[in-house]
Amino acid sequence: LFSSILPSMYMNGYLKSMINFPSWLGKNSTANKRERLMRQLASHTHLKISADRHSLVTDYVPVLRDRLCRPLVEKESDGVR
Repeated sequence: LFSSILPSMYMNGYLKSMINFPSWLGKNSTANKRERLMRQLASHTHLKISADRHSLVTDYVPVLRDRLCRPLVEKESDGVR
């Protein structure tokens, strides 16, 4: 009762813009996917490095991305081997 009656009493008028649920769902899904990948990366690396997820993102991920992508950029398909 309180969750439906009171909010409608305080919400006079109408919404000025349409709520874009598909866009929000897509962004929420992407954020959850990135969070899940960071948790997996942190759990796999926690024995070798002493960093929380925030410092992992700011300190280690840029270096990892550079080390993993540089051979692909420089050598193209030969960089995979």
